[in-house]
Amino acid sequence: MPLSIEFRLVASKSGFIAPFTGGYVRGWFLTNIKRRSEDLFRYLHEKQGIRPYAVKPLRPIGKKMKVLNKGWKIDEEDKLTFGVSILKGSIEDAIFSILMHTEEFSFGNIKCELDQIIAKRHSYSELMSKNYGPRIGLSFRTPTLFDIRGREFAYLFPDPMRIVGNLLNIWNKFAPGHLIMPIDPIIDWASRAIKTKSFKLETREVTIENTGKITGFKGRVEWVILEREREGMTYLSPLLALAEFSNVGSKRTYGLGVVMVTDLSKQ
Repeated sequence: MPLSIEFRLVASKSGFIAPFTGGYVRGWFLTNIKRRSEDLFRYLHEKQGIRPYAVKPLRPIGKKMKVLNKGWKIDEEDKLTFGVSILKGSIEDAIFSILMHTEEFSFGNIKCELDQIIAKRHSYSELMSKNYGPRIGLSFRTPTLFDIRGREFAYLFPDPMRIVGNLLNIWNKFAPGHLIMPIDPIIDWASRAIKTKSFKLETREVTIENTGKITGFKGRVEWVILEREREGMTYLSPLLALAEFSNVGSKRTYGLGVVMVTDLSKQ
């Protein structure tokens, strides 16, 4: 049952922070989990394979990010937001309780006061009922990349097969057994049914503490589903609905691959 928690903050003082804050947010999240539950921390931090959470980096509300000398200038009283998503139902309540009782919000040398918390939860069954039209827009808000086994460099394009394949793996890891999706037939469908109509992308390099520099793509892409293949939307729509909780691609837990999905058929 994916859970998304958005935190809205007010900066307590002015200062500078690295422009990409995904590592700070991940560190804040894991530190607070560790303080309350060593077992839960080990499960989240040391678990191999697909991890059951993702974060959305800290960003300003109501103004553009002001970057000076490679640092994000935050002014006192600036309004900020970040997010944490949990994908595994059995740990959601424990994590939610811990985060609801967290009082310290510090990122680098920036301290903040909590203003508001907005939580959103949908079951995987509810996501299965999502129904997008045949024109879909994907907006990649943070750098996105796909690691390829056996290759030293990442894949930097929102290829439908890679996005669908990545989301299928996440879905099948955490969805209940009766909602597991068949991987090979759906990827085969994506390869022949999803047409990339347009895109506007650019590469962005970010630095993550203890990880180094990572390059990904940001921007938008428009997909069109071929008319004769639209029955496959039964699977694609829930996967895209999941993406707004899970992020997509590599380094999801650092805030990479944040994506927003728009049903362009309704515009």
